[in-house]
Amino acid sequence: MPGYRTHRTINLVALAAFAAAGTRHFAPGLVGVFAVSYGVATFFLSPDLDLKHSSPTRNWGPLRWLWRPYQVLFKHRGWSHSLLFSSATRVAYLVGVLAALLCLAQFAAGEALAAENPDAFVAPLAAHRLDLAAAGAGILLSDAAHILADRLGSALKALF
Repeated sequence: MPGYRTHRTINLVALAAFAAAGTRHFAPGLVGVFAVSYGVATFFLSPDLDLKHSSPTRNWGPLRWLWRPYQVLFKHRGWSHSLLFSSATRVAYLVGVLAALLCLAQFAAGEALAAENPDAFVAPLAAHRLDLAAAGAGILLSDAAHILADRLGSALKALF
């Protein structure tokens, strides 16, 4: 299986190809959202966050402790390396952690935890659905490049 530098190189070459193809079919802003989310996923939301001492975990610097529970929940090359679920596991985990931190901050500030108007949160998301789709595609394709490189590396190792 490839190391971090190889994964990073493969992902960045694939990003260039995806972005070049995307500029022919999509608005530049959407390609930009895709490219940024792909880059963030490559460096900060890699499937290798399930490893305590991986480069993506170290990339989080002093916030790497946020991923310790994730590393307990997901064993290396399990669901965190699934083409269908890998992105969802990390995005859902990160959203859960951020929601918990927001609740703690609201509690510490003495604010009510119940939202008075849930539409105030949902409406902006709906208004930016194309941006969210581009960001999701960036995260998903970054993961796919990583996972396919792992699988190809394992297959080649088994052959030789």
